[in-house]
Amino acid sequence: MKYLYRSLFLLVITVIFTGCQGNDLLGVWVRDKQFENVNENANPKVIEFKEDEYIYNGKHISCEYEIEDGKVIVTNSINLSREYIFIDDELVKVKDLNSDMEIIYHRVK
Repeated sequence: MKYLYRSLFLLVITVIFTGCQGNDLLGVWVRDKQFENVNENANPKVIEFKEDEYIYNGKHISCEYEIEDGKVIVTNSINLSREYIFIDDELVKVKDLNSDMEIIYHRVK
């Protein structure tokens, strides 16, 4: 019985520390209209984040997510990483790959 309680305790602790933080970036995001003239390849108009990939310009790119307080770091299959910082629940910003400009995206789903 003691073993059962110890196992249950370890299971609960594991769930608390590894499974509680969801990925708020999952879903469809649209680039803010003020950024119409940015590079479409680096900053697509629409980007969709799924469990293990993101989709833009018709391309499905495998990726991994690192979730931190207020941001999600997305690393694709060729180890290119981008940091999406939450402004609020419906807005994120990400640095343009070609400049220091921060691009804003709105959640749509």
